[in-house]
Amino acid sequence: MRVFRKSPVVAAGLGLAVFVGLATASELSVRLGQPPGQTTIEASGIGQGRVGALMFSGDLANWFPAAATAPKLSASANWKTRLSLPSDKFLVEFKAADGGAWVPPGTKKPKETQWVKFTVLMDDLTTVYFQDGNKLKFHYDFGTGHVPEFDDMTHMEFDGATLYHAGRRAVMGAVLFSEKNSEYAIQLVGQDKFPAPMVRFLWQLVDGALDKAERLRGLYMPTYEQADGTGAVAEYLA
Repeated sequence: MRVFRKSPVVAAGLGLAVFVGLATASELSVRLGQPPGQTTIEASGIGQGRVGALMFSGDLANWFPAAATAPKLSASANWKTRLSLPSDKFLVEFKAADGGAWVPPGTKKPKETQWVKFTVLMDDLTTVYFQDGNKLKFHYDFGTGHVPEFDDMTHMEFDGATLYHAGRRAVMGAVLFSEKNSEYAIQLVGQDKFPAPMVRFLWQLVDGALDKAERLRGLYMPTYEQADGTGAVAEYLA
């Protein structure tokens, strides 16, 4: 069961999207609830091996997932769903060749910048999959190695499923951590710009998967393609 706070008009549009995505479900219901503006959408009877998804759109042209049934990933020590700052073993240092100041192993000097890559699957928008960058350097390595849907994808097919809204099956990103400055930043990767509400949703999802000290300050660090020229993202994250 999912509960969404939407206006009745938008809820009707959401209901239509659910019917499309869950056409094989044995039962589907959309109910307006209390207080006003709250909508409950329930689906049951999704067959084994099938995935159901709830989509939303602000213009009926660009659609984004709001909820889905979770897929099953192959078990491995190379990924997990929570990250600990500042001492997680998945953290990878920027080397000098990467443009960062390298700190030799064993030193007590605070590290300048470390990173961990993550993936959020469109069929599982409640979970962040962090990958061990010491063993899986690229998002493609994690996707094709552990997500059944991406098993046989070429690099070009994987890019099409992760970097563009049309056909998007996952969102990729990274957590950047500076022990020296006591701050971390969440970065989203994509050639198509994410709407401000989706940036906020994803930022909060990833932030909620971090076990961190209260002294650490969280930031959003957009890539060049995600630059917030209008200030809409900053307003949503304020």
